[in-house]
Amino acid sequence: MNLDDGTFFGIRAAVVDLFDLKAQELSDDAATAILPWSERFLNAAGTVSGPAIVALLDFTLAAAARAHDPLHWRVATLDLSTKFLRPSRSTLLAECRCDYRGGRTCFASGVVYDSDGAKVAIANGVFMLTQT
Repeated sequence: MNLDDGTFFGIRAAVVDLFDLKAQELSDDAATAILPWSERFLNAAGTVSGPAIVALLDFTLAAAARAHDPLHWRVATLDLSTKFLRPSRSTLLAECRCDYRGGRTCFASGVVYDSDGAKVAIANGVFMLTQT
């Protein structure tokens, strides 16, 4: 898969462009992506906002859920639980993996790191696979 084709692991979505999410790596059960630092994503405290972090996690977890055949499947988020661990003022990296894929339901987990390697947030999600 060409990660420089202007898609996020094979899909196009306006919200991906809105948050400028960058696909980094995809394997059979994992995906990594970046949320570049931008003043547009800051909250009143001057740190990266929760909605920007959740967008990064939701799309990267979903990519991990469909990583086994990313051009054949789309996913719908059924549940997403996010824990914010510390504020950040840098570019963020999400590392997500599909923990279980059964039929059309997938369970995924992920971690967001700041540019110093500190954990910023963790998440668990449930996703439903749908055919393209």
